[in-house]
Amino acid sequence: KRAANLPIWTHHYNYSRPHTALGRKPPASKLERG
Repeated sequence: KRAANLPIWTHHYNYSRPHTALGRKPPASKLERG
């Protein structure tokens, strides 16, 4: 069950959840587009 939910959690963690170390932005906001 955990393995099935890992992609959902990882997406939330990297794209939705604000991180205080990044100024309340998600980690994915630091990625360069291109």
